[in-house]
Amino acid sequence: MAFEQFSDRAKRVIFLMREAASRNGETALIEPHHLLDGLIREDQGEFVARMPAVVEIAGKPNLRPEPFFSKEIAAELLAKLERTYPPKTEPIPLSTDMATSPAIAADKPS
Repeated sequence: MAFEQFSDRAKRVIFLMREAASRNGETALIEPHHLLDGLIREDQGEFVARMPAVVEIAGKPNLRPEPFFSKEIAAELLAKLERTYPPKTEPIPLSTDMATSPAIAADKPS
């Protein structure tokens, strides 16, 4: 499936999960926990809050439905998730290509 075929919300999750992988500077792989991180952050409107120009360009005042998680539950989940990450290393620039881990790649249809 080409990136252009994903929904806008899926694209936002992909952006946030890639950013999480870069921020933690782990192994130059996007791991399943980065997907969970991106899903929670997108649910909480982090992308829309940080990218107001996207909302203006898209002409959509509300790019997301009501959040699934409360702010408290989302913060608790992200804190627990953060504790599972390997120790942080030097961040990986967002311009660097990153592959998905074998755990994610195994789910791709051939």
